[in-house]
Amino acid sequence: MPLAESSRYTHPAVSGPATRIQPLTSADAPRMAALWPDPAARWRVERALPWQLGSRGWAVGAGEGEALSAYAAAVPASLHVLGAARPAAQLAGGGLAHHTGDLEADARMYQGLLELLRAGSVAWAYAAVPDEDVPLFQSLGFSRLFEVYARNLYVGLEKVSSRLSRTALEPFRRFAKEARRLRPKLMESPMDEGQVTLLASLWAEDPPDHAFALAKDADYLRWRYLEDPRAEYRVLTYRSKAGQGISAFALARRGESASGRSVLHVDELWTRRGFRRDQAKLLGEVAMLALSEEVNAVRCFAAAGSGHEQALIGLGCIRKKVERHLMVKALAPAEALPDPFPTRDVHLVSGDVELSP
Repeated sequence: MPLAESSRYTHPAVSGPATRIQPLTSADAPRMAALWPDPAARWRVERALPWQLGSRGWAVGAGEGEALSAYAAAVPASLHVLGAARPAAQLAGGGLAHHTGDLEADARMYQGLLELLRAGSVAWAYAAVPDEDVPLFQSLGFSRLFEVYARNLYVGLEKVSSRLSRTALEPFRRFAKEARRLRPKLMESPMDEGQVTLLASLWAEDPPDHAFALAKDADYLRWRYLEDPRAEYRVLTYRSKAGQGISAFALARRGESASGRSVLHVDELWTRRGFRRDQAKLLGEVAMLALSEEVNAVRCFAAAGSGHEQALIGLGCIRKKVERHLMVKALAPAEALPDPFPTRDVHLVSGDVELSP
């Protein structure tokens, strides 16, 4: 796939004198956030970084003394790659980096971060990056495995007319509310410690059997979906038949699009192996919930060509311009990854690649 012509790394870098690369911690969040010119973004980043990094993350900054010109950070994860779980780290995205736009300077900064990851026994580093950052990560030895797209299911008409959305869809919203009352297959709970234990037990009971997927234990689920200071997650559990166990679950949060329209983000999704149809049924129930709550769209991320993407396409989800390239690098001896990578067996959801609500 061709890179965007607007890539900040399409022209040769012109570097000044070498800048010192210094290790950072979550206590340096104000210094890192100060690099963001937009006040709203600066506030979000300063609030998020202490949670993202905590006591387990890694960060480096480029600069002299207290002044930073750029920074890069990574958060820990456990990654299943072709059936083997290894310690991993996610880089970039969600305020985890602020680049200079100078390829040599940014690459030098990331080399410092990769050295910290190797010292921390991290086996894989991965990042979901936009077009403009692909040259930087390729210069660091990362391979591009596949693309990840955002897909929207529109359940409102705000894009046409907010008044039309309120009036024309009102009968459908009443039907959705009544249908959910009469056949409560989708149950909702707030995210709390009890839900962390329940969801972790489901992951442990039926772990992922995918070519590429994150492992989700209690520590991860607690950190990612309970401790995030900026979002309140809802646990949506689906039972295909009354009286039986949970068939699938989703973790969702309310948000707004850039134009101010309401969006229900599905950031986590789990389905028992061998029951992929339950994924489509779960998403259908989530769409019914969104319709009853006057939400304009349901948004998910999926790897191109994956079974998850096929379920979204079958539901009528439309691919958006938001695109990421999944880049990976082995930091410890590992088998060569197949080319092309078996993307149908990839399980990657919005919460795995987007750390910013």
